[in-house]
Amino acid sequence: MQQSTSVAAACASGHYFAGYPLDLVGYLVKSEYATLKFLGYTSVQTPQVYAYGVAGHDHGVGVSFVLMEELIGKPWIRQTATAEEISKVWRNLANFMVEIEKYPLELAGSLIIHRDNFQLSAVASDRSLGSIPQLVPEEDTPEQFFLKHVDAKGDHLLVDPELNITGIIDWQMAKFVPRREAFRPSLITVDMPRSCHGQVSLSADGHLLANAMRESGISEKSCRLVAVDEKVRRFFWGLAHEPN
Repeated sequence: MQQSTSVAAACASGHYFAGYPLDLVGYLVKSEYATLKFLGYTSVQTPQVYAYGVAGHDHGVGVSFVLMEELIGKPWIRQTATAEEISKVWRNLANFMVEIEKYPLELAGSLIIHRDNFQLSAVASDRSLGSIPQLVPEEDTPEQFFLKHVDAKGDHLLVDPELNITGIIDWQMAKFVPRREAFRPSLITVDMPRSCHGQVSLSADGHLLANAMRESGISEKSCRLVAVDEKVRRFFWGLAHEPN
């Protein structure tokens, strides 16, 4: 059985999570394992997981780890892709987003496995509650929560030579969040130079992904968030101030 890049990263948690408390490292490993188990019930292409270990229960490995299959493909590099290739990736990604929308939960948090069942952990912090009114209008208060990949920069997508997405990796810290956060624009479509200089707006890639999601059949409620609202992205990453 071969190990993927994700397995190597998880096994090397001694330096991958350098500076993290051991109990937090163990929690992240268990949560990634549970998340991938959950995704195994969907059509989202993710590695199959076989086992995990944490400090004190690592089966002699010496570090926390997740044992998973190796997926074919290489990390997608946005900078070297043509416009046609980028559009193809957006169409593939849109199909995965449609699938994610089919599996909402009624609570927020990250998954763990407890007594062979999925369980949501407690919300980590309430320090941002004061920002809720401007991020989530009262009439849009979400009642459902959807799985969010929090490190969606582009290299989490594995692609084949024809730019078909063969899998999505790096699910550490994934969590169930409100619709407004789950389907908001992520770093994968951000125009970073413009955003870092305070020029905040939805990028051309953002519009292309929104159109691809609409054509793939995602609900208009979710599609509208991708096509219009990038305020949550700016808040989450601290990319820019609110424009005048």
